[in-house]
Amino acid sequence: MTSSDQGLRCGPYELLKRLAVGGMGEVYVARRTAAGAFEKRVAVKIMLPHLVEDAEFRQRFLDEARLTARMEHPNIVQIFDVGEADGRPWLAMPLVESVSLAGLIRAAADAQERIPLPLVRLIAVGMLEGLHYAHTLKDGAGKDFGLIHRDVTPSNVLVSTQGAVLLTDFGIAKARGNSWQTQPGLARGKLAYVAPEQVTNRAVTQRADLFSAAVTLFELTAGRGPFTLGTDLLTLEAIVERPAPSLRSFRKDADDALVDGLAKALEKDALRRFATARAMREAVVKGPVAQAPELAEFVHRLCAKALEGFSVKSDSAVPHPGTASLAQPAQPRVTAALGEDRVVEPTVLEPRPPPRLEDTDPSDDETHDDDAETQEAPELRRPRPVEAAQQQRRRLLTAA
Repeated sequence: MTSSDQGLRCGPYELLKRLAVGGMGEVYVARRTAAGAFEKRVAVKIMLPHLVEDAEFRQRFLDEARLTARMEHPNIVQIFDVGEADGRPWLAMPLVESVSLAGLIRAAADAQERIPLPLVRLIAVGMLEGLHYAHTLKDGAGKDFGLIHRDVTPSNVLVSTQGAVLLTDFGIAKARGNSWQTQPGLARGKLAYVAPEQVTNRAVTQRADLFSAAVTLFELTAGRGPFTLGTDLLTLEAIVERPAPSLRSFRKDADDALVDGLAKALEKDALRRFATARAMREAVVKGPVAQAPELAEFVHRLCAKALEGFSVKSDSAVPHPGTASLAQPAQPRVTAALGEDRVVEPTVLEPRPPPRLEDTDPSDDETHDDDAETQEAPELRRPRPVEAAQQQRRRLLTAA
């Protein structure tokens, strides 16, 4: 593309409007046109400019395309094209008019509504069936990929305006054949959803995804996470040390199957959890399950404003970076409510009484050392409380 008055293109796709910015890329509404007034709208995810020179991030991005292109399941967002534009890798996906579970949870809280249990069960079925498919994915020779998603969170589960539930973002998935490997002593994932073994550097299996799925379903049902406390350090300690609270403490109408099933999936010992995502789905989903049109109506009613972002005028186009600032987009604003993709440095937590909220310094809550290097995890020492919080924040929260 040479003319500065044309829209930015990724291969055959013209970018129309930016939908979202994440840790690795930004997502656009795009279109492909052809003879006979043909037009097809898609979603294009393009790597953020400041990550292009990072070999690991670049390979993670391409591995996501390679891996997801093999998947064909109604509960997984597919990738059907890949390329590079102005040195930035991109992926093309179906344009799904949807909100994330994180957005749905926030919308329900704003409306002071509980998400009805039949809808929770429908979402659980879609999420866990998609996860089971990914976990059992095989190559052309029939050999398991051994895939672990490692980022099953409300931000990475979509609910569409048609009532579909889709698992997305395999950018940090672990699978046989990946070109990049997590560095020894590091675990990937969003802080409040990682399994205990990811924090403490024990062997991570597909059951870690079931723990994350259980945290997600707990939050969907209760309106809050089972381990989220006042600071990141306290949250990590709760994940490793504290038993999960009963769902019924926050949702009196929760049935026994949902309460007991989530409790089993939230076990600290991975071997005490369900063996597969399908086994978890069969245990958790016992009561009435809503139909897709009911979920669609709920999404439309609570998330109408968020869905306006999908509206694009036919003559809209993202200006080419020769005349606009697309080549240097603003850094993504990451909030704890959305759940950020972080490098979680494993620690060894010494058994001790639950920490008190006053053990951390509130004035340090927004302090963040962006230049801190990720170090191999030493044993978590017990310096003074304020120092502990500051030290852990720098070491644990280096943005991925």
